Amino acid sequence: MNQATGERADRRNQPGQGDGRPEGEKQRVEILNRACLFLEQTSERDVSLEELGAEVGWSPGHLQRVFRKRIGVSPKEYSQALRVSRLKGELRTGDGGATRAIFESGFASLSSGHEAGLRHLGMTPATYGAGGEGARIEYRAVRCSLGWLMVGRTERGICSLTLGDDPDSLLALLQEEFPEAELNEGGEAMAELCERLVGIADRGEVGRDLPVEVVATEFQWRVWRAMREIPRGQTRSYSDLAEMAGSPKAVRAAASACANNRISLLIPCHRVVRADGTTGQYAWGAERKVKLLEAETLAVSRASGV
Repeated sequence: MNQATGERADRRNQPGQGDGRPEGEKQRVEILNRACLFLEQTSERDVSLEELGAEVGWSPGHLQRVFRKRIGVSPKEYSQALRVSRLKGELRTGDGGATRAIFESGFASLSSGHEAGLRHLGMTPATYGAGGEGARIEYRAVRCSLGWLMVGRTERGICSLTLGDDPDSLLALLQEEFPEAELNEGGEAMAELCERLVGIADRGEVGRDLPVEVVATEFQWRVWRAMREIPRGQTRSYSDLAEMAGSPKAVRAAASACANNRISLLIPCHRVVRADGTTGQYAWGAERKVKLLEAETLAVSRASGV
């Protein structure tokens, strides 16, 4: 973009400048999409608000306000989430070790990369990149009305909660996520935890007080927290979910966050449906999604005496 073009865009798009008319909603969305695309293309380095504003034709202050309001995070936080996602990929597929992965992902220092890893991966980048090497995970499988339920737990909380037709395939999923972790079948404490989880699956009971530890970006966590605010037995559309998460235009990203949820039941993506009210997709099968909602509806009815 040349300077003259940038100046024209700046006068056209900034409220209170040029002809005094604010940009329309469609144009605003297009500009935000351009900003996000630019951040994705430059995620290997720091981009200042001034540079990003010049790229899309908005002043830094206006850009910061609108970006945070519509996307739900600041441009800097958005870039950070992109780097964490890139770091995860580098660690799992690269062969240069954690130090190289940190710098390849755009972090300015080892300390910033390690800090981001602990905050978003639940472990250091070196540990995650080694397939969970050094991490200890207890697991246990139990039958429920939905088939089999497999739970994996670290000392910090539940790291995996999956549903399926047989325990072997569910254990394979856990091993695929953490191939180098020390996996041990849990004892009495895990059996008690499974009883609670079966209560959620079969009878629509509440389990929000159970701690979880999962790999996620900031945006995914905002979507997952929004899902946990949907009342039992009720549903919301993907558009509703994006709005609840503070990013009303990020419908596809919200749907992607649902698809990447490995903590079924506790992060209730079964409460998110299509705009027309039909069930839609569910990682563990549409039939299980319907049964979970029916169990919750019945539990709420019983609690209210209906």
